[in-house]
Amino acid sequence: MRYCTIIVILFFLIPGTVSNANADTIEGIYAIVNDEIITFSELENFRKGMTIELQNRFSGAELRDEIDKMKSGLLDLVIGRKVLISKAKEKNYDMNQYLELVIKEIMVRNKLETKDDLLMALKSQGISYEDFKKQRLDQLMQEKFIQESLGSRIVIDTSEIISFYKENIKKYTIPSKFKLNCIFLNKDHYFTEESIKSKSETITDKLKVSNDFIKTAKEYSELEGESNNYELGTFSKGELDFDLEKAATILAVSKFSDWIKTETGWYIIQLIDRTEPKLKEYKKVKKQIENILYEGKRQKEILVLIEELKKESYIKIIKEFK
Repeated sequence: MRYCTIIVILFFLIPGTVSNANADTIEGIYAIVNDEIITFSELENFRKGMTIELQNRFSGAELRDEIDKMKSGLLDLVIGRKVLISKAKEKNYDMNQYLELVIKEIMVRNKLETKDDLLMALKSQGISYEDFKKQRLDQLMQEKFIQESLGSRIVIDTSEIISFYKENIKKYTIPSKFKLNCIFLNKDHYFTEESIKSKSETITDKLKVSNDFIKTAKEYSELEGESNNYELGTFSKGELDFDLEKAATILAVSKFSDWIKTETGWYIIQLIDRTEPKLKEYKKVKKQIENILYEGKRQKEILVLIEELKKESYIKIIKEFK
């Protein structure tokens, strides 16, 4: 069985049932969906969970925009979840056999080694273990219902996969890499232009005489924190300082550059090896692309399904969540 959750959040509260009491006397009721209520506490906990999820994916102004969009559609989102769960419960699915697997997966994903670690994490969020298990069961039933309801509605043609591959060719291209040695002079070690000029000229003259880059680098390079003071490392295109990468791009293997000034100091770089850009084989990324396309279509079909279920459900919005 294929289970793909939209967003995994530990903050869902267990849906309550509608009381005979007047709604105004009950803690912040915002909507009624079939025989269940949506309270302020549920919405607030859902908001907290969604906020954490967004913080893991966005930052800065983009994060603020995403949070604003989430809050404006939060009540509708929870109503959609309610109608899905309501219909799933009508099916009386037995999902207990999957529950332990799901809990173990959550523990691994959150780096929780023992059940006690999980209990402490839940306690910090004000959630009991029994409520947590019930929430996971509700989620499993919801996913089962979605899977059955969508059925054959989602079809991925080979032509779609090929088109996506061609349209995203840069994404599936392995960038070129440069393996470099260097002679580095740290700018913090020199207090005048004359001193750095004198040192760099000495090194240049030494290279002209011996043409032995490694020997000269061992003697003069001030690179720190490396096994050798001349091994700069291997870099993908875009990872190097712009001027260093520009020089590395035109160097022949074993040849070295003139002096290059950067923010941290001065370099002469030697190209040890360069791998050219390489396109990933279609057959090796086909399944990955198929999954991307499947999930995109699935999200759209879930929204369609929710709208269909809303038409079959009793929904009363008492007040907006702001």
